[in-house]
Amino acid sequence: MLHILLLILKIIGIVLAIIIGVLLFAIILILFVPVRYRVNAEGEWGKDEPFHVEIRVTWLLHLVNILLSYPNASYIKARILIFTIFDSSKPRISKDKGKSQRKESRENRKKRADKKNKTEEMESDRITSNINGEVSDNDIDDGRNDNTDNEKNEDIDNTINDNINKKESIKVEDEYHGDASGTEAEDGNTREVRDDAEEKDSLWIKIKNLFAKIVSLFLKLLDIIRNIEYTITSICDKIKKVIGNIGYYAEIIQGELFKEVFGFSKNQLFRVIRSIRPRKCDICLTIGTGDPASTGQIFAIYGMLYPFIGRNVSLQADFEEMIIKGNLKIRGKVTAFTLLIVALRLYRDKNIRQLLKMLKREDA
Repeated sequence: MLHILLLILKIIGIVLAIIIGVLLFAIILILFVPVRYRVNAEGEWGKDEPFHVEIRVTWLLHLVNILLSYPNASYIKARILIFTIFDSSKPRISKDKGKSQRKESRENRKKRADKKNKTEEMESDRITSNINGEVSDNDIDDGRNDNTDNEKNEDIDNTINDNINKKESIKVEDEYHGDASGTEAEDGNTREVRDDAEEKDSLWIKIKNLFAKIVSLFLKLLDIIRNIEYTITSICDKIKKVIGNIGYYAEIIQGELFKEVFGFSKNQLFRVIRSIRPRKCDICLTIGTGDPASTGQIFAIYGMLYPFIGRNVSLQADFEEMIIKGNLKIRGKVTAFTLLIVALRLYRDKNIRQLLKMLKREDA
């Protein structure tokens, strides 16, 4: 049993060692194998599509290859070993399109079924209407004779009721006029007294309303004055706060700590730029402005800058036509190890941490 346990532990250790070795190898490849890039551009000024740019990014002996082309047949293609992971030039049928097509087919089926049901209902309604029409015609002929006799009896009853209603209305009007003539003399004096009291009450109500309006206007003016005071004081407080912040940050910028951090971060930035900058840059241009004098001035400036850019830039003059034509080739590489070192140095620097705390106004 002990021999079997040792054998199992040995196998587990070998598997773990292989996994750790693979992970370390992958980390070393990612950190130290550079990502190489190439940029090729060519074109002529004045055309519909003046420039054509092609960017290629490769890693680990072209095992990972990314290609971008613009604007002629613009596409992005990514490939690992032989397998293409992404290709924008090929049309893709997404899942959403398949779902939408299924939904459309279901909706069409529902519409067809609804149309069939509607046509069947229309036919059944037509049949029932025809049957009902035939039955109603027979009933109408039988009922005509009965309706004539009933109409005559109804006319006689209506005339009798109208005469009775007229007599009752005449009696009610006579009684009302008689009572009204007797009460008018008694109510004349009381109306005058009521009118005087109502006039006094209306004047008092008007006076009260005017006084209430004056008081409300006075209160509104007080509120406006108070709001103006509050706004002025709040604006002054904000201005004081802004001035204090400007003075605080100005002292930080003028201090020695900021200068040390700025110098250190500048050096690290230049180190990143040196690692990213292209190793090879070839620019070939043919320039012509249509005016020999102006083209001569351009090449005079090029002659002054030739010691600095002469290795990478070559210009050719065209003194007859107005043309700008050329091509560009750039090659470079980027290693993740240098970027990681710069990031660690910036993260571990004490002065940067202290400066960040001071900018956030935290306790240093």
